[in-house]
Amino acid sequence: MGMFYLILLLGFLLNAGVLVVGMAFYKSREKSVDFLKLLLVNVFVSVLALIYGLVGGTLSYVNEPYVVQTVGLMSFGMLAFCMVSLLLFVRQTRS
Repeated sequence: MGMFYLILLLGFLLNAGVLVVGMAFYKSREKSVDFLKLLLVNVFVSVLALIYGLVGGTLSYVNEPYVVQTVGLMSFGMLAFCMVSLLLFVRQTRS
């Protein structure tokens, strides 16, 4: 049961990495961070992982059942992190 939560945490941290890299990209261009675009990227990556986890994968070298299950579980952690991006976007629009 502990491995289940570890995989969810890994998905959460993966999307956190996507957000941090996106924020660093905006800061390197000296622009204000557009959290709506970063939220859309987080949701897109999460949905891709969820679809892969549900459908399985069509290429023979990535159709390993354990990989498919792991990515499927990670997608739920990734979707949970989208709430953080959503909160940052709401905070940005209110100010």
